[in-house]
Amino acid sequence: MKLKTPLKLTLSNTWTQVCWALCATWLFAAIIFLVLSMFDAREKSNQKEPLDLIHKINASWTLSFIRTAQATLSLLTTFALESTFQYLQWMMISRPEGLPYSSMLALSPTTGALGIISLLWSFVISGWSKAWAITRAFFIIILWISTLVLFCLCSTTLRSTPTLTCSADNTSNVTVYETALSYNVTAGTGSFNGSYVRPFLDFLKSLAPDYPYNTLPYSYYALAGSLVTDAMFGSVADPIYCRGNGCFSYLLSAGLEMTLPRVPQGYADYPLVRIVDVPTAQVEFELLRPHEELGKVDCTVYGAAATSIGIELCLAQGPPISTCTNGTKLDECLGNKPLPSITYGVKTFSRQATLIVSQSNHSIMAVEDLTEAIVLPPIDLAAYKMSLDWVLNFTAANIPAASSVAANFAVVDENLPDPSTDGVLSRNFQSILAFPLWFFSDNSWGNVALQSDTAATTLPPQYRTVASIVAPYGKIEFDRTMFYIFIALQGTALLFIWIVLAWVWLCSTPLPYISSFPLFDTNFKLEMLELSQGQGIVRQADDSHLLELVSQERVHIKRT
Repeated sequence: MKLKTPLKLTLSNTWTQVCWALCATWLFAAIIFLVLSMFDAREKSNQKEPLDLIHKINASWTLSFIRTAQATLSLLTTFALESTFQYLQWMMISRPEGLPYSSMLALSPTTGALGIISLLWSFVISGWSKAWAITRAFFIIILWISTLVLFCLCSTTLRSTPTLTCSADNTSNVTVYETALSYNVTAGTGSFNGSYVRPFLDFLKSLAPDYPYNTLPYSYYALAGSLVTDAMFGSVADPIYCRGNGCFSYLLSAGLEMTLPRVPQGYADYPLVRIVDVPTAQVEFELLRPHEELGKVDCTVYGAAATSIGIELCLAQGPPISTCTNGTKLDECLGNKPLPSITYGVKTFSRQATLIVSQSNHSIMAVEDLTEAIVLPPIDLAAYKMSLDWVLNFTAANIPAASSVAANFAVVDENLPDPSTDGVLSRNFQSILAFPLWFFSDNSWGNVALQSDTAATTLPPQYRTVASIVAPYGKIEFDRTMFYIFIALQGTALLFIWIVLAWVWLCSTPLPYISSFPLFDTNFKLEMLELSQGQGIVRQADDSHLLELVSQERVHIKRT
């Protein structure tokens, strides 16, 4: 049989191996490039830099490519590794000293996982044979793990449509932003400041001297009953302390409503405004037992003559602030039995966040990068009560009872404490309690200094930030640690393949033509062993006996 020269071997015997290795390497590089572009897109978005075309590739296309690449790369690498070990086997068999039979079994692509385990478990084969078995096992394992890691990289649950449900948490959906314009603004909201209450009420009186002192303008009245559900001013937040159906938590920021200057016009293709590092207030309500168990309380009845519409509001200072409301008549509660009541514990926190707000209707679309919550100290209860009087005392404001906030509670029954009985009513009550906390803060209408300060120059530094007019692009954010593990594992396998290929090209030892049928090559191109123990023993040998029989034998290539 005519042996191939190294050059002819390179040209005619390794072209399929080279194709597999090149395709696998290209796919590997493409995955790295795509994932790194995701990281780069996030950085450019944070730095408010322009996005390139690669940065705008959507999450669905990226996920489809990764899924396809996962299967294709695993298949190509498997084929390439099998051929690589086959080349190693023939190169060492072609040496003058040949190759131990047990090493050939370790390198042969016809030896499966059970055979590898048997070789590793055996005590009779040589250390080199075990080393080759370990090498085979090592690359089988890292190929499997790299495929698993790649699957974990692709596993995500998108937080916006279209929804994809997978199992791993190492990858998440994020949105990056193409920035059209960035400009300095004042934005956000702070904690309740009791010193703002009296000056604001005096300011209202100066605007309308003929109206009752406690006048509540309709624009504020409407917001007082819907604040926590109004997407222009806040959003639902994950609770910090309480849990369960009786726990309600809201993040109040006021979005674009309290952001100055207003959004510049002329950017129709950029529908969102992104405001970074915005001071926010989180208000958490926890449904509690009746207020009588909370110690000393300060109760006020809001009612009117000739009507049964009214409420009784009780406040208790300390952790938590507690409130309850009962149906009333005139200036006292009615009935011989306890009237319907509800008690909330209220906690307030300070945080910072990045807001994504719609230009068209000023709704807060998303809240990102929330900082840790800081518990605020107890509020000025006297000022808080004064602010609630302004909202609830409809008789002092000369508001008809049927049009007052108290009228919302005129039809309650004993199921009032159950948050599932009337969601509108419970949210309405929570809005009433939260409204003064937000309204009388630094960057809100309750701060009289802002009435004439359209640039909000008197606000503390934490309210000064940057807003950007942006367009969103959904992306998959990969876990960096898992990504680097994938690179290390898959890169090790590909590097091994290319090193062996280079060895084949540079090796001067002539090799026979290696076909696609390993069993044929083994039977007709090798000097087969003739075991002295006889064929009968070989036919009956199990794994351990077989390895014992061949432990001292070597195999050589046929020279004729």
